Amino acid sequence: MEKTALRFLILTVLFQVALCAFIGLNVYVDQKRTWSEARQHCREHYTDLASFNTQEEVTALLALAEKGVVDQDEDEDNDEDEDSDEDNDEDKGKEKDNDKAQQEDKGLFDTWVGLYKNTDDTWKWSGGKNVSLYYWPKLPHKKKTCLAINATHLKAKKCETTKFPFWCFQSHLVLVKENKTWEEAMEHCHHLDKELLSLPSETALVQALQTSRIAQTDRVWIGLRYLAHTWLWMDGSTVEDMAWSQGATPQCPAWSHHCGALSPGAGQLDSWDCADKFNFLCYSNVNFL
Repeated sequence: MEKTALRFLILTVLFQVALCAFIGLNVYVDQKRTWSEARQHCREHYTDLASFNTQEEVTALLALAEKGVVDQDEDEDNDEDEDSDEDNDEDKGKEKDNDKAQQEDKGLFDTWVGLYKNTDDTWKWSGGKNVSLYYWPKLPHKKKTCLAINATHLKAKKCETTKFPFWCFQSHLVLVKENKTWEEAMEHCHHLDKELLSLPSETALVQALQTSRIAQTDRVWIGLRYLAHTWLWMDGSTVEDMAWSQGATPQCPAWSHHCGALSPGAGQLDSWDCADKFNFLCYSNVNFL
């Protein structure tokens, strides 16, 4: 019995990791840009700036970059909001020591990700979703800033006066710009040898919102359905820790509103009328068994 439970747990973890990979990949761009320039580059060549919601995801990003990082020239930020641990030491001997230390520990470089503080003083992901304080309760409080990460810190930097390398997200999702009911959308995905999208994590939700940025409807269908008195993803998993437009997970929704949609504008899930017609998101499913 214990062996069976352990096997199920291992397969579940493997499935979630693989599902994230099939949603998309993060790409390290070793070019120094301001945050806005970095986002423009990502949107032109990939999907958007990268997102993350756990320390493990940050560590994975930095591990990828560490394999291909080259030495970087030091930029002066001219930033009144610089962290106190960053100095502009003009002593050449110390600069050489710092350069050497950077070469020995390439995990300690700053890189842009898709996190910024908007005019309402709210931290948001590029793509529209508010940051969940459940995952990041200690974000910097500085205003009009964007977030850079390294192996040890999250750093608030001025978006337009500081230049760093950056992370882009390349989506593997298929946004179908045809208006269909939920059932029709599911069948269409099946014809493409895909499934309506299930979202295993907060990061996957952000990435789905980024992919849906160019949708032609105000909502997109995803693989979420109210069945047997609970909300379920089409991969069989239950819905946990997701933001709903209703304020909380809808309990006993109206019989017509048993289908789940994603609202790119609000960055939230919606319990919606299954007969309405929207664009939709498909993804490739993988069977490990």
